[in-house]
Amino acid sequence: MFGGSDGKVEIQYEASDIEKFSCIITRGRLIIKTIREIIDIMFTLFDQDEVWDDYIASDRREQAEKTAKKNAKNLYVNNVPVDIIAKSLGYSVQIVKKWLGLVPQA
Repeated sequence: MFGGSDGKVEIQYEASDIEKFSCIITRGRLIIKTIREIIDIMFTLFDQDEVWDDYIASDRREQAEKTAKKNAKNLYVNNVPVDIIAKSLGYSVQIVKKWLGLVPQA
């Protein structure tokens, strides 16, 4: 047992029978009766967390590419060679040429 009537989590279980596991949040709304419910909640939270991390990573990649495109255009206007632009931005020459409209798009 952990916590008590002061609003903390109380956990009770019998090691011989894990299905008797229970979790009660005093003064709260959550009551978990079995380990299966806990596992389901953990998988749900993990999946949501993974989705959120993927979303943030994708957004950051998009922003980085948008900034790189803008920088490529600015450098090209100032007569910096495409291969130097590509190397400095960390993208291939072909991608930078595509951004600059120097490669016909199919």
